[in-house]
Formats: sequence, C-alpha cells, structure tokens
Amino acid sequence: MYQPTVEADVVVGRGVWLGARVMVMAGVTVGDGAIVGAGSVVTKDLPPNCIAGGIPARVLGWRGGSETTANGVVHGGTGLAR
Repeated sequence: MYQPTVEADVVVGRGVWLGARVMVMAGVTVGDGAIVGAGSVVTKDLPPNCIAGGIPARVLGWRGGSETTANGVVHGGTGLAR
C-alpha cells in the first residue's frame, strides 16, 4: 500500500525552548523566544514570545512585558493572554 509523504522545512527561531517529546509537524515555524510544553504536537505556526502547549499546541500565554501581536492584540506581563 502506498503512503504519501509530506516534506517541508521546520523553522525554529532563536531562543526557543522545546519540552521533552515535542513533535513539530512539517512546514511549521516556531517564532523567536517561544516556549513549547513537553509532549505538545505543534501543527500550526507559533508567534514569537508565546507560551504554547497541548495536542494540538495552542497559545496559552505570553513571555515578558506588554506586547502587541501582529494582529494588534495587546498582551500584559502576567503571562496570560488577555
């Protein structure tokens, strides 16, 4: 039986922390400074300085002080999305 394969580059930014047994799928970009929790499966691009986890991985919070994402959402310094 023929099983098609998908080949695409995975891009991991500077200062990224990947927990144990994280899987990053083909074609995904993990932004600079992102943290991905152990056992997560990253199926979509993650923005810079986010904290992500789960199956599939989703943004759970943000690193550092107040930030504005590309879509204009402001996140405070508490580490949780507002």
